[in-house]
Amino acid sequence: GRTVCVDDGALIGSQAEDNPKGAGSGASLAYVIYTSGSTGQPKGVMVSHAAVCNRMHWLIGSFGITDADVMLVQASINFDVSIGQLFACLLTGGRCVLAREYERTDSAALVALTCAHDVSIWDLTPSMLRPMLDEQGLADCRTLRHVFCGGEALDPALAGVFHSRMRAALHNVYGPTETAIDATAWTCDGIDRDVIPIGRPIANMQAWVLDEARQPVPVGVAGELYLGGVGLARGYLNQPALTAEKFVAHPFSDEPGARLYRTGDRVRWLSDGTIEFLGRFDHQVKLRGFRIEPGEIEAALMAQAGVKQAAVVLREDRPGERRLVAYVAGEGVTAGVLRAQLGQSLPAHMVPSAFVRVDALPITANGKLDRAALPVPEALAGIQGGAASQPQDIFERHLLGIWESLFERGGIGVDQDFFAMGGHSLLALRLVEAIARTFGTRLPLDTFWFRGNTIRDIAGLLREQSGRGRWPLLVPIKPAGDMPPLFCVHTIGGNLFHYFDLARALSPRQPVLGLNALGVDGQATPRSSVPDIAADCIVAMREVQPHGPYRLAGFSSGGTVAFEMAQQLRAVGEEVAVLALIDTYAPGVYLRPAGGGLIARLASVVRPYLRRERLEHAVLNLFGRTPRQGFPDAASAHWWAHWGYRPRTYAGRVDLYIAEESRIEASKPCLGWSARVSGGFGIHPVPGTHGLMVKPPLVHELARLLQQRLDEEADEPARSQAGR
Repeated sequence: GRTVCVDDGALIGSQAEDNPKGAGSGASLAYVIYTSGSTGQPKGVMVSHAAVCNRMHWLIGSFGITDADVMLVQASINFDVSIGQLFACLLTGGRCVLAREYERTDSAALVALTCAHDVSIWDLTPSMLRPMLDEQGLADCRTLRHVFCGGEALDPALAGVFHSRMRAALHNVYGPTETAIDATAWTCDGIDRDVIPIGRPIANMQAWVLDEARQPVPVGVAGELYLGGVGLARGYLNQPALTAEKFVAHPFSDEPGARLYRTGDRVRWLSDGTIEFLGRFDHQVKLRGFRIEPGEIEAALMAQAGVKQAAVVLREDRPGERRLVAYVAGEGVTAGVLRAQLGQSLPAHMVPSAFVRVDALPITANGKLDRAALPVPEALAGIQGGAASQPQDIFERHLLGIWESLFERGGIGVDQDFFAMGGHSLLALRLVEAIARTFGTRLPLDTFWFRGNTIRDIAGLLREQSGRGRWPLLVPIKPAGDMPPLFCVHTIGGNLFHYFDLARALSPRQPVLGLNALGVDGQATPRSSVPDIAADCIVAMREVQPHGPYRLAGFSSGGTVAFEMAQQLRAVGEEVAVLALIDTYAPGVYLRPAGGGLIARLASVVRPYLRRERLEHAVLNLFGRTPRQGFPDAASAHWWAHWGYRPRTYAGRVDLYIAEESRIEASKPCLGWSARVSGGFGIHPVPGTHGLMVKPPLVHELARLLQQRLDEEADEPARSQAGR
């Protein structure tokens, strides 16, 4: 085309005023999207305007999409599903809600976006749908009408969970990139089935199940799926040989130039005229919606120095944890080096999660790779590195808490490999967000592939950046939502990770903001009295909410600080609508274990102190004296503060969420708070122990009870107004 300088007024004035005529046609190229290639080179799929328009007309017409619909756009622009997400509603005058980069795989954020913007259509992979169905706020997604699920096989169990929790229609869609997003579709009927079919061809598309001689097979007999029709791509960019191999002449059509696309998928016709997907004829895999040729990754591995043999497989050693595992035979190769080198030539979703070194790849009697004989990665965990070493400072302690929340298990060491434990790109995105909330620093996503994938590595990166700014006192754990925010107070040492799972389990309408402590980053002197800690939290809180009514919550020792905050707020005339103490023992209760006496108290006070200076602080505290030197860290200062705290009687209501397996003996009613509260209690028993009540799956019951209390308080002004 001709280049026009828009700054040249004379040149612009000389141009024609009528609209230029379109030079293209339906066969013109609409886009090129690259997919993985078995030869080691990715291939660009050329898709025409006619193919895209056919899919859009089918979607809009078949499901009644109008200008009232709202589509959630969360797919990467490098994934062909994004084309459908962008244009399905725009072509009808509807709206698109674009998830930000760090929200694309955050199920809680996507549910919140759905509720906030009245989203009516989802288009997701099964891997993404699964965690979204576990979100507590799913019931509030009342505007959702259609959910399209594709990119991977849809598990019947997942479909059953969907129908038990949602009213929207669920559609299983299937289609390789070579057929403009979707080629077949099937609407799930809610009936309990052993298999979910991929359905029938969409409008103007054809499906053929052929044998090796390219002849149709009977119903129930397995064959290869061939696709034809308007939706076929033009072929592969600059790869005529591959195009001729995959796009073959249509053996059952008289139309000149008619073609069929060989999918490589093994399927069979069912008696009702739908198609059942049975697997692949080759080793191509689908992972989180991306089509991957392990051969491309194997070729990249073989190009690395020291690698003699390589095999890449998709494993699912735990339910729902599908990941790529590379098996490598060679000398002088390490997981870290291989991961960094592959990252220079492959996209993140194609870099294996785990690398296992073997002496030689196992083979069958026929000389082929014996995939069944490949070992489970965890059986060779020592190769990955991963002793359960303990955290050494505040950075590692906070990161350990984040990892335990993400992986939903304890016993993690600071030298364990994120990917060897089952980490993948979806978890990595959640890890980036959790680190940003906690430390106020957003690390690049590729950090975990190329710069460090252990707690110790990441802590080192955060230490490097710690001098650039203090950790934020106000942490937006879950900022989205239209309800009044819930402020959650840090525990000993400034920990907020206890609230991450709780925030996800609360309603998507419920914002959750964390209140951290001064000095937890080692850059300021930490407070050594509860009133001072509470005052700092109030200052941070009032930056976003200058006046009450306030909603405060604290887990464990955080409840003690929340209690003091409520005292100070009420003293200046501010209203505290909710004060939720989550298994918080009253001061003095946790200092005197069963048996009592000075020795027992001394033991409980000294136990947290592992260094000599901490021991000195503990002994001085027993006699009410102040340490001569400063505190070694924020945790020490906070322990000192809590031991010396003697609260006044609180005149407001307190809600206690008590672990049913509490360590406090029955002689301590209300966890010791009964003598310190005159405004009444709400008692809410929660299953589990002190530590497990804030972790999945028990955290969902805690969230249900807490959300119920928050909703009651939100409804109270309306009830009062109605009464007047």
